[in-house]
Amino acid sequence: MKKNYSKEQKSNVIKKYMSGETITELNSEFGISRSTLYKWIDKSTDCQKQERKVNMRDFLDLKQKCKQQELMIEILQNSPCTVGSPLSERYDYIVSLSDKYSINLLCKTMKVAKGSYYNHIFRNKNENTTYEEKKRELTPIIEKIFLDNNQIYGASKIHAILKDRGYIVSQNTFADIMHKNGWFCIGNGAKKLYYMNLERKQNLLNQQFTVSRPNEV
Repeated sequence: MKKNYSKEQKSNVIKKYMSGETITELNSEFGISRSTLYKWIDKSTDCQKQERKVNMRDFLDLKQKCKQQELMIEILQNSPCTVGSPLSERYDYIVSLSDKYSINLLCKTMKVAKGSYYNHIFRNKNENTTYEEKKRELTPIIEKIFLDNNQIYGASKIHAILKDRGYIVSQNTFADIMHKNGWFCIGNGAKKLYYMNLERKQNLLNQQFTVSRPNEV
């Protein structure tokens, strides 16, 4: 049902709008729909004759919007790609400017969903982390220690050696590197026993394959 408002109510609303109150504030104060308020303002001769006062909030909002537009233009002017370029190119450009501008502004300017951008970053993070670089640096060092000590040193022993040399890395990292490269330590006692068995091997059959009972040889 359409609600009727008096001329006095309309006049009061118009005066408040002209004094600087926003449509949102008037809607909250009087409970009048925004569309109705806009109609009253459009039809008001007072609004047509007199410029509306701008309050400080309007001024600051406008100033912020202008600043944002200036930054967006600056980003687009220096961009090697456009908003129609492949996503991968826009992602790379956003990454290159992430220290200078906010991610929110960059994504808005390049027409990229912020969630999609962060998913892209997280997917590629493991390929280029400090952790992976450290593992690549340590791999040849661990291999040399492992081979120089006849493959009898495990991750804990090698970790202790490199710790003495000043490398600060967790033992789990060493274990991961050794596991991925197939470097499994051979126990010292087991290795000695293996070589002793090699020396004791004898040719029991001596090419005589005939036996008198099962399991004789």
